[in-house]
Amino acid sequence: MTKICIKNHRNLLLSLALPFTLAVASSACVAGEEDLSAKPEPTAEAESAVAHPCGVRNGKLWCTNKYKAPIYWGPEYQSGWRDELWTTYSWFDCYTFSDLHEGGNTTWYHTTGDKHGLEGFTAAVNLSTSSAFDADPGAQGLRECTFP
Repeated sequence: MTKICIKNHRNLLLSLALPFTLAVASSACVAGEEDLSAKPEPTAEAESAVAHPCGVRNGKLWCTNKYKAPIYWGPEYQSGWRDELWTTYSWFDCYTFSDLHEGGNTTWYHTTGDKHGLEGFTAAVNLSTSSAFDADPGAQGLRECTFP
């Protein structure tokens, strides 16, 4: 068990309970310190969203996405599964509007999958973008996909 007591934002006091004894340490926090050992840890999704907010940089949308988000050949489910995203923070190089999906809009983003390295589209519902962003990704600097 690890007990972490925070004295203030500049000093950390760690008190470790190990299977062997290194030194005798107090098991209680001193007045004014907060015991963080009993607090639940944030989920990976929450940490990722805070650490990696969605935004367009250098022409690409960088955003958190669902683990194993499906990538389709085209911007519609009927085009068929092609790949999936195993990372939960990915880049997307363009967008298009097509089939309505579970997110309640028709925005799809183009990227390259992690499983096989194949290009394709994923529905906006798989990203952490806002509804306002999905309504007009071009206004945020992301280019619209062009098709031959």
